[in-house]
Amino acid sequence: PPPSPPPSPPPPSPSPPPPPSPPPSPPPYPPPDKVPPSWTTGYPSIQNVGGTSFELHFNVANEPAVAYFVIQLSDKIPPSGSQVRSGSGSAGAGNVISGNVSLTTVVQGFTRSVTGLDLSTSYKVFVVLEDVSPFANQEVSALSTPLSVTTIAAPVFTDGTPNGTNIQQTSFDVVVAVSKSNSGVWMIVLAHGSAAPTPLELLSGTGSGGQTPLLATNKYMQVAGVKQTLSVNGAGIVDIGKKYDVYLIAKDLSTNVAQPTCTLLTIASTPHSPPPPPPSPPPPAPPPPSPSPPPPPLPPSPPPPQPPPSPSPSPPPTTATALAPAPTPAPAPAPAPAPAPAPAPTPAPTPAPSAAPNPSPASSTTNTSTAGAASPPPIAVRAKITGSVTLLGYSKETFGEKEQKAFGAAIAKVVNVAPEFVAVKVKEAKRRRLLAVTAVEVEYVITTANATAANNMQTTIKSVGSTELTTEFKAAGLTEVTGAIITVSDAVELVDDRVPPPPLPPPPPPPLPLPPPPVGLWPPGEAAPPPPSPPPVNLVEVANSASKGVIANAPCFATTTAFSFAVAVAAMILFY
Repeated sequence: PPPSPPPSPPPPSPSPPPPPSPPPSPPPYPPPDKVPPSWTTGYPSIQNVGGTSFELHFNVANEPAVAYFVIQLSDKIPPSGSQVRSGSGSAGAGNVISGNVSLTTVVQGFTRSVTGLDLSTSYKVFVVLEDVSPFANQEVSALSTPLSVTTIAAPVFTDGTPNGTNIQQTSFDVVVAVSKSNSGVWMIVLAHGSAAPTPLELLSGTGSGGQTPLLATNKYMQVAGVKQTLSVNGAGIVDIGKKYDVYLIAKDLSTNVAQPTCTLLTIASTPHSPPPPPPSPPPPAPPPPSPSPPPPPLPPSPPPPQPPPSPSPSPPPTTATALAPAPTPAPAPAPAPAPAPAPAPTPAPTPAPSAAPNPSPASSTTNTSTAGAASPPPIAVRAKITGSVTLLGYSKETFGEKEQKAFGAAIAKVVNVAPEFVAVKVKEAKRRRLLAVTAVEVEYVITTANATAANNMQTTIKSVGSTELTTEFKAAGLTEVTGAIITVSDAVELVDDRVPPPPLPPPPPPPLPLPPPPVGLWPPGEAAPPPPSPPPVNLVEVANSASKGVIANAPCFATTTAFSFAVAVAAMILFY
């Protein structure tokens, strides 16, 4: 048999485990942090102050920290450090603005914007800086010495503006003045009753919710307190007899601070003109003139002295008996009516028109109707204003009749009158030496209804800027114009259109001179000599001549008597 294996040796006994290594000694405990954080020089600070906002700037110098701040009105009680850290502010401070900023990196600026402030208001900012250690060390220098700031004031409207002026049927003007120079005024016109826009919408030229306004414009206000005019006119903008809502806002262009709210102005255009009043009744007819009293009768003329009867020779009885009827013509004084022509000099005291004051009823009616129709015309007084415009880009040769009509239409649109009321005259061409361009000077004359309207037009023209005027000229058809300089006279010329009165009637002719006295009259105060006695008449011869129809050579006693009577009357007239 095979040999048996040798027996295996017994297993070795296990060795004891090595003793455990001692635990490491704990590191030494750091010393307690009793150093508060500190500010970098110049911090905290306030920058970029606006009307309703500003910025807080922080920068820590030695360790990370947290800045806690409270903003309250400057006239309130200062808060404590715990009130600043909790953000409550002091008791009675009212609405406060609070917050905190983590300053995780040293020597690095951190900024916090503060909004929701009031315009032109003083505030104080209290700040507590606390580190992030368990000991919460604080730096409270900005608590005892807070930061002070006053927000910027926005421009406000002054001098009773905005207000509407020169309101017509299809146009009106808005006059504005602001309290700060270098400002701007934005304006939009909406239909009456439209929703009000926000300040941002108004500054962007839109209505509420992006509504397109009837008109959006703005005006640069270079000097504070100086009134400027924004004109509203044009087709489709202003209708007759309607209301419009005009919204305006002012903004300081240097600080970009705008008013917090919009100003509303409601304007109603002029309605249709009322019908003209009925014509006034004609003036009452003047009463008929009272008849003038008849002239006093002339004193009766004394009878002329009768010559003594000359004795006539007694004829033979037979002849006298045969011719007894012949003496009947002896009453020759019957021709005495012939002296009627003697009062011919009396026309001087007898006025010829004396019959006119006593017209017949028919003529009186005619005169009354004529007087009513001849009532005086109404008084018509107009006003004119003059001025001139220097147009750059045109010369006298290129400024023809078409350009003159376009010029008149543009001026008429500026002052809101019909073009036919604007007269245009081209003066000599001028070359602007400094501008090195050709220009033409154009005079204009605007006729309006009265002096008040003329003064309003002067104000409108003076407020129009060169850029706005150039735009109006280009819109009217003067496409070559590159600039315009307008002037207006301060004087208003009144034009009287009344009809002159008819000329006065010529004066009556002077009275005719009296006829010269006859030669050979007796001196005044003496009795007139008797006329010469007629020669004796042979009745027989007279009878014979009468029977034959021949009496030419016989002296006429009646003729002699009439002549003597006329001479006597003339002498008495001269005597009296």
